[in-house]
Amino acid sequence: MASKDKLGKVEEKLGRLAARAVLDFGMIEHQDRILAAVSGGKDSYAMLRLLKRMRRIAPVDFEIIPFHLRHNLDDYPLEQVADPIEALGLPFHSVERDIASILKEKLALGTTPCSLCSRLRRGILYTESRRLGCTKIALGHHREDLIHTYLLNILFTGQIKTMAPRLLSDDGQHVVIRPLVYCPEVLIEEYVELCGYQAVKGGTCGVVDPKRQAVRALLVELQERFPRCKESIFASLKHIKSTHLLDPRLAEAMRWMNR
Repeated sequence: MASKDKLGKVEEKLGRLAARAVLDFGMIEHQDRILAAVSGGKDSYAMLRLLKRMRRIAPVDFEIIPFHLRHNLDDYPLEQVADPIEALGLPFHSVERDIASILKEKLALGTTPCSLCSRLRRGILYTESRRLGCTKIALGHHREDLIHTYLLNILFTGQIKTMAPRLLSDDGQHVVIRPLVYCPEVLIEEYVELCGYQAVKGGTCGVVDPKRQAVRALLVELQERFPRCKESIFASLKHIKSTHLLDPRLAEAMRWMNR
């Protein structure tokens, strides 16, 4: 009973964080049909459960369409992904695409495949979203994913940006949403453990981006020395002082506003 009570409390806390993100960024609208990308991992499973909870209490009606891309980089039984989703009373959709062969053909030896793989998977999600008549695509990126991406861009690309909570595709045809952007990874891990969910082994390629790995290790070290630094980094994404940056376009925009 104690474990059930704890599950309810953790779910309520995550549910509030997800609902706030959805409201802050206008992620879900009446009669949306949301393709929820599921990998077999903890984050996408947590997202599914929280979206289902949200649908029950939200003032708008929307559908959830779980979708799994099997990309020939693994040999796990598909039932390991499908069964927990169907146990939630949700339909399950899956396609298989040979992304591994494309990466082998296109990438130079020793090159990290993550960027190209991400673009290929995103293209497949767009195609399947259109085929299934979906209006939005939901991804399970959480707070730490945004922090890592933020630091990666600062350190390695010379840009101040992270993952968008709500993103319109370049062609204007698809809307990607990330309902878990306010949710801490550690709380998600606790949640899925209390749910009794086992992440699928082999659902991802296993390739580690050395830069992302280094940023993750850096953040762990900083967090040990300065326990509130993660919260501060994340808060900085919500408190932009554009007048104190060096982008000439912002300066020009400010001059026009002050005329």
